[in-house]
Amino acid sequence: MKRISYIIVTLILLAGCKRQQPLPEPVIDEIAMSKDNYKLDYKEQTLTLEFETNAEYRFEIGADWITLIDVGSRSLESYAQSFAVAENTTQDERSTYIKIVAGEVEYTVTVTQGVKPEMFNLTIKHSAMHLDSPVWSGENVGGEIEWGDGCKEVYSEGISHDYASEEQYRAKFEMTCVDGFAIEQLGEIEHIEITY
Repeated sequence: MKRISYIIVTLILLAGCKRQQPLPEPVIDEIAMSKDNYKLDYKEQTLTLEFETNAEYRFEIGADWITLIDVGSRSLESYAQSFAVAENTTQDERSTYIKIVAGEVEYTVTVTQGVKPEMFNLTIKHSAMHLDSPVWSGENVGGEIEWGDGCKEVYSEGISHDYASEEQYRAKFEMTCVDGFAIEQLGEIEHIEITY
């Protein structure tokens, strides 16, 4: 009888010592991005950050000139999040951060926005049926033209405009990076106004 008791106790002990499965390895939170620094011009625009993470995430934004647009589109692990960036109307470059926090890990992106360039404004009052843009001098000259009849265009070298009728117009040239200009045909120009 003693032997049967030992056998039963041994079987109970062996059943209690059954082999256990190894514990799964803990999941480590991760964030992956291809870029951690964005240099933007001064204009109002949309910035989209693309990243991958295996955890729930949230954003911290370092300044109020960048705002979260929406919750972003989610797929399994890749995300794209858009932010509205306000125009930099100051004379100073500005910089801030956007921090992505996913679980226990953080990833910080630096966003730097350039200075709005000084604007050279030229208004030409005329009654011509055709107007050539002035010839602008300077490095990286650019800008916008309002022809005065509702048409607007981005400046390009040699640009001109034809009008539908002979009446008085005010063509406005808002230019950047200008050192000087020349008007080759004065013709029907009545008045020129310059502001810097």
